[in-house]
Amino acid sequence: MVLLGLVFLLAVQLIQTAIPLVLKFAIDDSKAYLDARKLDQALPPTWTGTPTGDLAAYGLIVAVLGILQWFLNFGMRWNFTALSRYVERDIRAKYVRHLVTLPLSFFSTAPVGDLMARATNDVEAIQRFLHHAFRMSLMGILTFFLSLALMCTIDWYLAVLSLIPMPVMVLTARMMAGRMRRGYRNVQEQFGVMSSRIQENLSGMRIVKAFARSHLEISKFSDLNEEYVERNRRLIKLRSLFYPFTFLLNGVSMVVIL
Repeated sequence: MVLLGLVFLLAVQLIQTAIPLVLKFAIDDSKAYLDARKLDQALPPTWTGTPTGDLAAYGLIVAVLGILQWFLNFGMRWNFTALSRYVERDIRAKYVRHLVTLPLSFFSTAPVGDLMARATNDVEAIQRFLHHAFRMSLMGILTFFLSLALMCTIDWYLAVLSLIPMPVMVLTARMMAGRMRRGYRNVQEQFGVMSSRIQENLSGMRIVKAFARSHLEISKFSDLNEEYVERNRRLIKLRSLFYPFTFLLNGVSMVVIL
């Protein structure tokens, strides 16, 4: 399944790289024809008999490649999604099998909320990584090298100029990765604390009602909930700063080329 997904991914990236190349050929042929007609020179040869036919053929090639890319993209996403779900199932089953082998002393010290958070939220985070982050990382690597190879065949000097912002992007990504990792860990820890609080209140609901501690427990949970939201906001702020900065660097590459 992994190998098939990688094959689909490679085919999608090859088609995605080929479509701009086909458009380049169409524009070059059209420009050559118009320039020759304007200067009263010999018209360049056409492989369909007319320039209009060539443009229609190029358009048909782009359409076929686009449809083929759609089917391959569907197969790629299907395989990686199925892979992530199978891994999620196996991890959760192995986690439960491990829990039932632990001694009772472990459960007297380990908060139930943390155990539930690891079985739900943490496992889902792994599933999201395999479904999205792993696929996008491979797509980014393939797109970079294929695009770089294509650009070097067209003009290696401009290709090198387009890489000028890359060291800044690498350093920024390295710096932000540690902060985002710590931020995500803090969010997960706070989720575990909230789960533990909910479990304690549900299991001890009779005591809460008997001692009229409902308002106090609601207030404590509200504070935990606010802290959870605040930690998510800090993580969102990091993402909001990082991703637009990468688009800015992409724009800088375009400006350098122009």
